[in-house]
Amino acid sequence: MIHLPSENTSSSCWSGIAPLRYGAAMDDRATLSTPARVLIVEDELFVALDIEQMVEDLGAESLGIARDAEEAIQLAFEKKPEVILMDVNLGAGRTGTEAAQAILARLPCRVVFITAYRDPSNLERMRQITGEPVLTKPVDQERLRAVLNRTPSPGRLCD
Repeated sequence: MIHLPSENTSSSCWSGIAPLRYGAAMDDRATLSTPARVLIVEDELFVALDIEQMVEDLGAESLGIARDAEEAIQLAFEKKPEVILMDVNLGAGRTGTEAAQAILARLPCRVVFITAYRDPSNLERMRQITGEPVLTKPVDQERLRAVLNRTPSPGRLCD
């Protein structure tokens, strides 16, 4: 998991790094109806930080960022998120779809795939694995809000 220093901590390693902002800015009223506990799985650091910032801006709790499938599986079992935002292509090793299937076999949570691929057959295959909408990159904050608002109330099993 990526641990970043707080804003008050000076660290030469992370100083001057700010998340990219792909989505349109949203006002304070555009938050989630029920805050969710979200795990982000993304191998590209700046994309992951941008998604994490959007999640937090919407009032959800980020449980961290996993950079590969193995870390995603480990963190999911450890943190028990309500929603996992899962990149499909995680570089070398297992794919996001393989990680999602391993997690969904043992945990009652929602997995929402994130991908740069827009091929309709691949998007449909991803939807069939999780039953969830697929977010395409760059992630739009309004679509992310709509997807996260589908999260059940805390204490309930996910769909």
